[in-house]
Amino acid sequence: MADSQSQVFDVNLTGGVVTMSDFDPLRGDQLDFGDISVHGLILGQLADGTAIITSPWSTSNYIVLEGVRWTDLTAANFVPVGN
Repeated sequence: MADSQSQVFDVNLTGGVVTMSDFDPLRGDQLDFGDISVHGLILGQLADGTAIITSPWSTSNYIVLEGVRWTDLTAANFVPVGN
C-alpha cells in the first residue's frame, strides 16, 4: 500500500515487461531515467491508453505505468534528464 510520501522510481529497461503498480503522479511520484540516453527510450501507450516506456530496439522490453495515462503526468513527475 502506498503512503502519502512521494517516491522516485528508477526507469531501467532490463528485460521483459515490468509493471509499476504503485506509481502515483498525483502524489508527486517521479520517474528517474538516470543516465539512459534519451535516444534509447520511447514513451508510448497500450491499446487501452495506459502509459508505457519502451526501447526503440526491443519492443518486448517495456515498463507499464499501471492506471496512468500520459495526460496524468506533468513535468514535475520527471527527474531532470542530464543528457
